[in-house]
Amino acid sequence: MNGFIVIVLLVVGFLLLVNGRDIVKAIWTSERKYPSQRIDRGDYALTKPAGFKVSDESHLFMIQSANVTGAIAIVDGRRIQEEFNCAWAVVSVTSGDGIEICRGVAKEHSDEVLSESEEIVDGNRVLTITAQRKTPAYFVIQTTHKAVMSLAHNKTYELRVSTINNQPPKYGKAANQILESFEVLPPAASVAS
Repeated sequence: MNGFIVIVLLVVGFLLLVNGRDIVKAIWTSERKYPSQRIDRGDYALTKPAGFKVSDESHLFMIQSANVTGAIAIVDGRRIQEEFNCAWAVVSVTSGDGIEICRGVAKEHSDEVLSESEEIVDGNRVLTITAQRKTPAYFVIQTTHKAVMSLAHNKTYELRVSTINNQPPKYGKAANQILESFEVLPPAASVAS
């Protein structure tokens, strides 16, 4: 009987050793560590999806997935190692009408423009460009640029949301959530905050 208990304990211990990392992940996921949150920055707001962290610098506001992916490739005889968050978003704000600057930067930093649209929404000029580029280690990064020229604020708010292709679908869904939630608030709302 004691031998049986020892064998069971050894098997359970071995399973915990082999699968311990997965068990910890199941208990303490990045979604639990970083819950979804509505973020109001005064004159714009967006929703940070669960599993994303906030990095707030003086001139940029950035959110990024807690999970990272990486690759190593040999390009022109050189070893290249790249590591990216699975998804990330950056908001930048500039004075005046920066729509054409945003359009130029989006096209200049891509290999292929997948879609482009421009419209007037609530009196604001809105440019949306989705493009992709390949990194030296053969990651394909898809970025959607959403630039909003607010006449009321006399500023351009640019949201860039990027995802690494061939990552789990939750990152594409998170990117869409960020894009759909992004809004420039009217001046009365930004003063009242």
